[in-house]
Amino acid sequence: MRIDEIVKYYARTQPWQGPSNADVQARIVARVVELVKDEKPIMPGVKEALAICHQAGLKIALASSSPLTLIYPTLDALGLSDAFEVVKSAGELKHGKPHPEVYLNAAIALGVEPEECVAFEDSFTGLLAAKAASMKTIVVPAAHEWEDPRFVIADQKLASLKAFSAENLVSL
Repeated sequence: MRIDEIVKYYARTQPWQGPSNADVQARIVARVVELVKDEKPIMPGVKEALAICHQAGLKIALASSSPLTLIYPTLDALGLSDAFEVVKSAGELKHGKPHPEVYLNAAIALGVEPEECVAFEDSFTGLLAAKAASMKTIVVPAAHEWEDPRFVIADQKLASLKAFSAENLVSL
């Protein structure tokens, strides 16, 4: 879910006095940016998977529900600023994932038909968005979600991006 959707949910279910929803969202984003800069949390295998895709001559985009104010500092902190030709956020769209719009926007910006795209996802909501956009999908769920039967809709399921290879692309 987008941060604004989470804040709206809690404001509705557990109302508070004080800061506005926009202030709470800004505070959350600022804190997450701080944590990312300090801790540099990167999913194992991300850089290697990106390298494989680059070596295969693929155009690469990032399609996220996070706001750009979080995406760009995260890419900088992780040394990935130059890894993507296109960066798209659902933050300013009417709907976030599982709506496919952010994925469709990324495909348009790359000049690639959605059916020719491969989306990497780590959540079921993101997987739904990619499938709704008619993209091929590789899902890398968190260990505690591995057994979730809903991931069966993915074209491929990996325990880690470290398991990704050029053969995964060929078999799609």
